[in-house]
Amino acid sequence: LISMNGKFVPLVICSLLVISYLGITVCGDSSQKGHLKPLGEAGPLSDTQQYDGFPSLKTFFNDFVWKSVPLVMKGAAKSFPAFTAWSDEYFLAQPETESWKMFVEKRKKENRSLGGVDATFEQFLLRYNKTDEYLIANVPQYLKKDIHMPSCLDCNVINYVDEVMWFSSGGTKSVLHNDDVDNVNCLIRGRKELIFINKKYEKEVGIDHQEGSYSSVDVESVDLNKYPGLGKVEYQVAKMEAGDCLFIPFHWYHHVRSYDSNIAVNVWFQHYPKPIDLSSCPDKAKPKGLDNYVFETEASESAEAGADGELDSLKAYILDMLGDVKKANFKEFTDLMKEDHNNWKWKGDASDDEVIAKLFKIVDTNNDGEVNIQETSKLTKEDEKALENASASVAVPFQQQQQESAEPPEEDTENVDFEYVEDDDDKPRDE
Repeated sequence: LISMNGKFVPLVICSLLVISYLGITVCGDSSQKGHLKPLGEAGPLSDTQQYDGFPSLKTFFNDFVWKSVPLVMKGAAKSFPAFTAWSDEYFLAQPETESWKMFVEKRKKENRSLGGVDATFEQFLLRYNKTDEYLIANVPQYLKKDIHMPSCLDCNVINYVDEVMWFSSGGTKSVLHNDDVDNVNCLIRGRKELIFINKKYEKEVGIDHQEGSYSSVDVESVDLNKYPGLGKVEYQVAKMEAGDCLFIPFHWYHHVRSYDSNIAVNVWFQHYPKPIDLSSCPDKAKPKGLDNYVFETEASESAEAGADGELDSLKAYILDMLGDVKKANFKEFTDLMKEDHNNWKWKGDASDDEVIAKLFKIVDTNNDGEVNIQETSKLTKEDEKALENASASVAVPFQQQQQESAEPPEEDTENVDFEYVEDDDDKPRDE
């Protein structure tokens, strides 16, 4: 007990009075704006900048990509064939739909600990309106023609990382996260709303899952006692309608909500810390479907798959060789081919340059004096056979060579070809 005006008052009452006077939060209660409300209600909220259609490539990069500014491109995807063609009936009418495997998350409210399941596209289409599932997968190859590469990204100096299809009956809610790439997301069906937080608020956001660059905050009920920084940031909101595209800059934090039957396709592209030379890029390229482009993830998968077959082994080798540089002129290609890549080396007396020149001519399918991952990945079986013939012979894959005689083949000093050399890491080691 303590005395107040000659009267004794229990200490607990005085404590509560002091707490109330000072505005101190107790028992998890908070009078802060946005406490236990959906993400975005705790601070100032402004609209994301808008543009009518796709800006020119140079405007897009100069004013938005290099400056890290989100942008809603109104109606930009309405020219895509998918905008009018894509319906459940259209998908089900394609023969490939019956067996095309895709990844499906188990819940519309994202929970990265739950994982997902594989299903055919047909199975998903027949049940998604009655389940809590969310399809997240690459666009099926047979549907890529229906999605154009956004014209503001269409240039062969830009490295395309991946493309993803997002498909649900609506009501999805992503975690608050950021990405290590830049992103253009185009909405084909339904509505979306994205809540943005500028990447400058890194300390305030406090990502607690560094391995996935996301926060475990409940996006439907933000506890500002546990995440006080989210009450100290400014928010942006981007509201998308069917046909709109959205630029999501590198490392900007965002939370995505979808409404109504919903399909979107995004293109992730490499983030460049400094502006790159875009002088060779057309401002408005002729529209082409995504089937005309090769993405980094697909090129890697193609190289891995190619290494399993004798015919594809040289193509896979060139893909792997271009993996870091993305493109090369003839001199750069020659230097790369002559480097020891652990698995291949030149032998023989004939001119290396003569054979490399033949290989370069085969891979440079558009005759522009450069080769790149896209060209190499799209080589036909006839091109691959020409590579084999041009190099005199192609060594068999290592897996097959292991099954052959341990005796080394006699060296042919009259012809130039490739000889497969065991990598030191592949050799048996004494225990």
